[in-house]
Amino acid sequence: MIKGTRFFSRRLLPLLLAAVMLLGMLPALTLPVLALPVLAEDPPASQKLTNTTDTVVTYQGAVGTGRAPSLVVDGDTSHNDNKYFVVGNDQTQEKNETNPANPTYWIQLDLGKKYSLTEMKLFVYHGRALKNLVVLASDSSTFDTYRIIWNADKENFFGLGTGDKEQFPNATVAGDTITLAAPTEAQYVRILNNGHTAGAGQGAHYFEIEVYGTEHTGGAPETRLYNVAAGCSVIVNKWGGGSDRPNSWLTDGIKDNAKYIEVCKDKAQERPVLCTDRPWQRISRQQGQFLELLGGWQNTQGSAHHPQYDRGLPGRNYKGSL
Repeated sequence: MIKGTRFFSRRLLPLLLAAVMLLGMLPALTLPVLALPVLAEDPPASQKLTNTTDTVVTYQGAVGTGRAPSLVVDGDTSHNDNKYFVVGNDQTQEKNETNPANPTYWIQLDLGKKYSLTEMKLFVYHGRALKNLVVLASDSSTFDTYRIIWNADKENFFGLGTGDKEQFPNATVAGDTITLAAPTEAQYVRILNNGHTAGAGQGAHYFEIEVYGTEHTGGAPETRLYNVAAGCSVIVNKWGGGSDRPNSWLTDGIKDNAKYIEVCKDKAQERPVLCTDRPWQRISRQQGQFLELLGGWQNTQGSAHHPQYDRGLPGRNYKGSL
């Protein structure tokens, strides 16, 4: 037997045999279980929320004879002259300056509970488009507070701010799709319009209104700010810019340095005896609500220049509220 083999048989082999016996006496080893990462679930798909069972349709204004408001949520989107519901029937729409969310006529859907709204589809009479279309969402049936989720009122007819959406083309069988920029949590939806493109004073003719969304998940609703001073009248008490620079420029939505108005034109500001002696601009939104601007920024002649006023812009001193 060679030397290496003798060393293995005399020294290492007994040690290996002892190790095998020892392992046989130990309890079975338990291997740790590896925790696999949990993949995030896809957000729930939006579902149609409107139907004749859970949705209550209310309205304000003149309606067609023998037409139930539930027609707009019965699931039938076909163009059928016998099944549309008209609100504001042969009625001229009039805005409500005190409460812009409550004009002469509107239609409203109560979804039964709060949902996270993502999309709407409007099926209106073919060959015409709703004018000045605005859609509001609220947690209250009286719309004491609300959020504007769609605004195609470019003329600011309702006084809810100049719309940033385009008017839909004349309606077809495909309907008009309103996709919300972000999910909005609400139970009530109210739709405003100012007639349609086929004639004035003819309300809105709906075959179907569909609202899509998911179950309400809680959390505070999205906060969106709107320029409530848009289109409001402006009064300058001292030395304005004149006819070449009308006060209406201040709230017309155009922020152009060439389109400014002046207060205290080519005059130095006076030290007041009373606060009301100072030159000021008043933006009147409705009776009892106003905002006054004092000062502004000055050019070398000392007059105050205001190319545009938006509520909340920095760099202005003001008092009152809108």
